[in-house]
Amino acid sequence: MQPARIHHVGLPVSDLDRSVAWYREALGLTHEPGAGVPGGVAFMVAPTGERLELLAVDPRPSAWDDPVAALRAGVPHTAWTVDDLDAAHALAVEAGGRSVWTPATRPSPG
Repeated sequence: MQPARIHHVGLPVSDLDRSVAWYREALGLTHEPGAGVPGGVAFMVAPTGERLELLAVDPRPSAWDDPVAALRAGVPHTAWTVDDLDAAHALAVEAGGRSVWTPATRPSPG
């Protein structure tokens, strides 16, 4: 049996309240409090139904000065499809996000 779709993806965050607020403001996701899961967890729901499970963890330093090295070291990330990439990027930064790459429709080779 093959799955029909992804129900949710878990993402560790250092500040749960700040992350919930950012995903609301920057991406327009709605907060599904707890979803039956005990403390330190928040579910964010996209208009299309996909869920992002934010998991409160102790902060770990990351090397975002080199995004590819950070990804290879296991720093988590999410990727979203949007209608206007430049506008979505600007909104994400205005909401408190940090730009680590110039917006592009796909990663550059290599």
